[in-house]
Amino acid sequence: MFQVVQQLIKQKKLKLEQIVFLDFSEFVDKKIDFNKIAENFYELYPNLTPFFMFDEIQEITNFTP
Repeated sequence: MFQVVQQLIKQKKLKLEQIVFLDFSEFVDKKIDFNKIAENFYELYPNLTPFFMFDEIQEITNFTP
């Protein structure tokens, strides 16, 4: 996963600042406020589009691929 992101950065298709990495093992049994995450991102980087990376998403209750 990280190699893909590194390649996209190297190819100048993505900026490091765009990456929003969420490790879902940190959020087990907790509510995730994606609106707040996006809001905070746009406060920091109003001219960029976030690139979300999800790790351990299978940890989320009722997750189905």
